[in-house]
Amino acid sequence: MKYEMNLTAKNEILLYIEDKDEYAFDVNLSKKIWTVNLHIFKNGEETELSEEEKQKILPRISEYLKNIKWFGIFGGNYKVTFEKTEPFDFEEFIAHEESKGHKIIRNNDGSVTMIPPKRKSFLQWLFS
Repeated sequence: MKYEMNLTAKNEILLYIEDKDEYAFDVNLSKKIWTVNLHIFKNGEETELSEEEKQKILPRISEYLKNIKWFGIFGGNYKVTFEKTEPFDFEEFIAHEESKGHKIIRNNDGSVTMIPPKRKSFLQWLFS
């Protein structure tokens, strides 16, 4: 079976595509260690990997991330870890952003627009 992997969104999402299935993993690189979150989406739906999928996909992801080269020459030799974090609570995030002064607009299509609070100019800050 043919598969491919791509890092997207500033190296925050790893897409693993095999046949007609697309898996999205949240990934993070810090101090030459890739952390792969096992809370994933398969074909756009939140799911867990089966044992068979884990045996097949995780070694491929590990090998891919260990050997990434930036600009075709830099990198390689990364450590890869897998962990499962709790699902992201969007409503909790929205409440947190509102508490910091963001204006939240809920659009008719279900999306959300966040407008950050206005910041004082340097002179306003200096004389306040």
